[in-house]
Amino acid sequence: MALCHSDETEQMLSALRAEETRLLEALSATRTKLNDLMPISALPAEILEEIFGICISRLYGFQKSPHRLALTQVCRRWRFVSLNAARLWRIIDLRNPRLAQESFLRSASAPIHLSAWSPSQLCIEGPYIEGLGSHAERVKSVELNLFPEDMIKLFRNLGPSLPALTDLSLTVPALSTNFILDDLPCLPHLKALTLDCVSIPWHQCVGLTRLSLRGQATGYSPSLTQLRTIFEASPNLEHIRLSCITLALPDVDIAPPRLISLPQLREFNIAAKASVIQSILSDISLSPTTRLHINCSQFDGLDDLLPARLKAMYPLSDIRVVRLVREGVRLLTSAAAPWSNDPADWKVSFICPHRISERAFSADLPQFFDLSSVNTLELGFALNDWMINSLGPFLAQLPNLETLRIAKNDLEYLLDNLSHSELLCPRLKTLTIGSVESSGGWGSFGDSCLKPLVLFAKARRSASVPLETVEFVYSDIFTHNARNELEGLVGRVVFFPDRP
Repeated sequence: MALCHSDETEQMLSALRAEETRLLEALSATRTKLNDLMPISALPAEILEEIFGICISRLYGFQKSPHRLALTQVCRRWRFVSLNAARLWRIIDLRNPRLAQESFLRSASAPIHLSAWSPSQLCIEGPYIEGLGSHAERVKSVELNLFPEDMIKLFRNLGPSLPALTDLSLTVPALSTNFILDDLPCLPHLKALTLDCVSIPWHQCVGLTRLSLRGQATGYSPSLTQLRTIFEASPNLEHIRLSCITLALPDVDIAPPRLISLPQLREFNIAAKASVIQSILSDISLSPTTRLHINCSQFDGLDDLLPARLKAMYPLSDIRVVRLVREGVRLLTSAAAPWSNDPADWKVSFICPHRISERAFSADLPQFFDLSSVNTLELGFALNDWMINSLGPFLAQLPNLETLRIAKNDLEYLLDNLSHSELLCPRLKTLTIGSVESSGGWGSFGDSCLKPLVLFAKARRSASVPLETVEFVYSDIFTHNARNELEGLVGRVVFFPDRP
């Protein structure tokens, strides 16, 4: 009898399960029809999780949000999704022990990202720190700003190897000094490395795609030979930033047996002494698409920075815009918007915080690349005496210049100088005065500038090369008289923003 009862029960359960499956399928079909006919009433859990993932990625950064658990406080459904989505707990803030322990648990087997960006608040002791080694295989990235002793303890707890780690960023507080992290675990898959006043065993720098070194003093920065080795071991480097490092140079500069090719390099930023910059650039072969940004506190000419072979092997045929600013020169591509500050538009820049030398501007720049390819010149600073004297010869080497943009300058002196010189830039068609950036007061032009502007327009017209367009962008020179004075001398006068 018991066996018979058991068989009947099993049959009933099977029938109920079949009925449950049928009803669920019918309910799903009904909901699908409703969603087709009206706005969706509730987002699926996977879409909510995707949205939460985007929100979480924006909450985390150098400035940590105080509302990390806000998604769990909206409603029961949001709480369930956010607490059970492993990827939402991958970014682990080591400053908060309780939250860190919860993150380790809820992230399950997902890759994790360790962060500690406030050394004064970090408690380096505790079970969640001591147990880091059990999660070592999941660590995808590490971003730390810690005092040396705390950083050493942390990596010791992580264990001898971080096999999944691809991104490493190490910084010490401003009050700390340079130090060498000798106990760094083995990092077989490291791709992106950022070190600020921290040194590591340089032989670990293999297969990198991003390298950023800043503030390494003498004895802590890699030697020139070690830097060459890093480049050779990382042929797929895409971004390099070397800032304020004190590189030990050999007493006798011996040329390497061959240039190091970095065909994938998109951007190379270097700020150092002229001798260091030249030594580093002497060793590498840059791709034609590489953006080169040089910052040097003092140099007489470009030959102090650029090895002769670099100028021959680094084509600049796509340069169309030259921008002269107070602290240096920027060479931009044809795709650059007026006064673009997007580094992606800068092909080459030479920055000197004090002032770029006359030799670098007037003599070396024309030797660096063919100025006849330039069709736009941007003047973004007030001309000093030597620049005024050199500007005429410089403009004479721009036969295809079509656009002159002046954002901040002694417009009266500049245009007066151009009006009384021999005919320069015969293809000049557009003169733009002011810029969107100057709307806040930077680059103001007074009413006295109108007279030399009219004289300049007359001079161009008399020489049978009249200006086609004069553009005024956020400048207090613009009155009704400006349009009247220039009428008949230029093709059109444009105001931005538009004025009646």
